[in-house]
Amino acid sequence: MKILIITPTYYPYIIGGGEYSTQYVAEGLAKLGHDVWVYSLGLENEKKVINGVHIIREYMPESSEYYFTRIKGTANEVIQTKNIYKIMHKQIDLMYSPRIYKKFKSMISTIKPDCLHSVSALSYMGRYNIWKAAYDLNVPVSHVARSPELVYFNFAQGKLDGLYRRFSRKSFKYVSYFAAPTNYILQLHNKYGIAAPTQTVIKNCVRNIDIIDDQDIFDIKENRIIYAGDIREEKGIKTLLKSFHSLSDSELLIIGEGKISEILESQDLIHNDKVQNRIRILPWLPQEELFSIMKKSKVVVLPSEWEEAFGRVLIESIFNGTIAIGSDRGGIPEVLHYDNRFLFKSKSSDELAKKLTWILEMCKNEYNSTLKDQQVWLGEYNYEHYIKKWSDFFTMQIGEKQL
Repeated sequence: MKILIITPTYYPYIIGGGEYSTQYVAEGLAKLGHDVWVYSLGLENEKKVINGVHIIREYMPESSEYYFTRIKGTANEVIQTKNIYKIMHKQIDLMYSPRIYKKFKSMISTIKPDCLHSVSALSYMGRYNIWKAAYDLNVPVSHVARSPELVYFNFAQGKLDGLYRRFSRKSFKYVSYFAAPTNYILQLHNKYGIAAPTQTVIKNCVRNIDIIDDQDIFDIKENRIIYAGDIREEKGIKTLLKSFHSLSDSELLIIGEGKISEILESQDLIHNDKVQNRIRILPWLPQEELFSIMKKSKVVVLPSEWEEAFGRVLIESIFNGTIAIGSDRGGIPEVLHYDNRFLFKSKSSDELAKKLTWILEMCKNEYNSTLKDQQVWLGEYNYEHYIKKWSDFFTMQIGEKQL
C-alpha cells in the first residue's frame, strides 16, 4: 500500500513530540513493507530517502520560515515570520485557492497514493486545498490531530474562534478518517462539529527505550526537577517558577527554547537570591542526552495551561525511571490515567509546590513504589502495538475504497 503523509516538518527537523510520532509512523510502516511518502516544508527544495521513507521537501516562502523558526536547535537561524503575513496567508487553509489546489492535485496525481494522511492542522500550507484535491481524485483522506489547532485560531483573544471553526467544519467534509492521541482531543474536535465518519484514538508511543525498573536507580538521583519542551507562557513556565520559590535544597532544570526565555531572565522569578543559583535554563538537547539527565532526576513536570494533546515527555520520563506529574489541562490527565496523585490544577503554583515537595522528600521505598504505579501503564505505549494500529488504520481505508 502506498501512503502519502502531509506534514509541516519531518525528521530530522523536530518541533515537538508530534514530529517524533510522525517519524515513528512513517518508518514503522516502511519496515512493514508499505511504500511511504512524506511531503513537508523545507528551507530548500529537496528529495531524498531516509530510513526507507521517500521525502519531498518544498520551500514555501514565509510558510517555511514560520515553522523553521520553531525547529529545535535552529530557532535563531532564520527570520521570524510577520504576524500580518500569517493572517493574510491563512485563507489558503480555509477556502479554495486555484494555485494551491492545482499544485497539490498535480503532486497527488504523480505519486498516486492509495490514501493521503495529514498531520496536525497544516497551518499556512493550504489544508482545504490539499484535502479537496485528494478527495476529487478519489484518494481517501485521513487526519490526525496532534494539537487543537483546528479548534482555536489563536488570534484576537479567541474572538474569531467561532468563525474559524465554521471553516474547519466545512473543510473537514473531505476527511473520512480521523485519529487523535487522546480521547480528550478527539472529543474536543467533535464538540465543535469537526468529525469524520470513522474515528479512533491511537495513543502515542516511545521508541527504542527499555523500561527502567531498577530498584537502585533511586541511588543515582539528585533533588532535581525537570521541565523539557517549548519555553512559552501557555506551557505554564511561570507557574512552575513561582512554585519553585517555596522549595529548598533542590534544582530546577528548564530544557528548551522559546521567546519567553528573554522575559524570564529579566524577572524576579529567576533573579532572586532564594533561587537564582538553583535554576538552570538549557537549550534543546538531543533525546539521548535528555534521557540521561532524566534518569538522574526525581521528577519531570508538564505544567501546561493550554489544551495539551498528549504530553510525550511524561511517558518518556516514566520509561526512564522518573516520576512524572502534570497539570489538569488537555489530554494530560488521560495520559496519567486520571491519578490525582500526579495531577495539579493548572496555574496553581501552591498545589504544584505541594506535589513537588511530596516527590522530592520521598524515601527510596516510597519512590520506587510510586514509580511502579506509573510504569504499570507503559504497555499502552508500546512501539510495535502503535505501528500495528496505524497499519490497521490505513489498511481499513484501502479496503473500504475497494468495496
